[in-house]
Amino acid sequence: MRKIVAVFLSAFLATACSHGRHSEQAMATATPSPAPTPAFRDIQGENAALFIDQLTQLQIFWPPGGLFEPQRPVLRREFVRWLMHADAAIWANNTAVAIPPAGADAKASFADVPASDPDFAAIEGMQDAGIAVGFPDGRFRPNDPISREAALAIKAYVDCGAPDPLLAGDVAQAYYELPHWRDARNISHSYVAAIGSCLLQDQGTTPEHQLNTIARTFGSIDALEPRRDLDRAEAAAMIWKIGERKPDLTNFPPRSAADALQQ
Repeated sequence: MRKIVAVFLSAFLATACSHGRHSEQAMATATPSPAPTPAFRDIQGENAALFIDQLTQLQIFWPPGGLFEPQRPVLRREFVRWLMHADAAIWANNTAVAIPPAGADAKASFADVPASDPDFAAIEGMQDAGIAVGFPDGRFRPNDPISREAALAIKAYVDCGAPDPLLAGDVAQAYYELPHWRDARNISHSYVAAIGSCLLQDQGTTPEHQLNTIARTFGSIDALEPRRDLDRAEAAAMIWKIGERKPDLTNFPPRSAADALQQ
């Protein structure tokens, strides 16, 4: 009987050791979990990839999985739509801050954006909130690419509210508030007060209270190229963090898509 038990135990131990070796071998050959798949197939290596991914999680860029075309110019309608949707998602915990879309019965401010336009709610909503998005001739030009200077000016209204009255009334002072870009004087008079005002308010605040729009969007630059088309990757970086439409960033810090995803 003892002989039978000994044979059984010997076989059991051999099997257990074999399983242990297989387990150790499996652990040794296991590969790490793959990195999360980017939201779009063509943003790998893009500086703005994280911004695009996080905004996609908030459904600003939707649906994911196809091509984002990061270097393609952004149309004016696209930029305002994305900015409106990002503003709503980022400030979802404070609806008093978010810009409300226009209703279907709102009066059209632009001859080329009637109420039947698919982006009427965003474009008219921005305009009705006091954000200058159009041109003096009464048009919005929805299907034109948006320039860097126009995008920055619209974003400045959303972040910091209307331009500082002193800068709005003194163009020379508005230019003075800009960074030392070699082409700063090429920025249009109609945009410089908004851009200068918001950049002025961004100075001297603590890191968590800074917008950092220029550095995040364009990196370290010595020229803005204000009339250059904004591309889609730059637009994603620009709208990733948004202010409360208040000039005092110290008391009213901006929020980012990352903040919204953590709430």
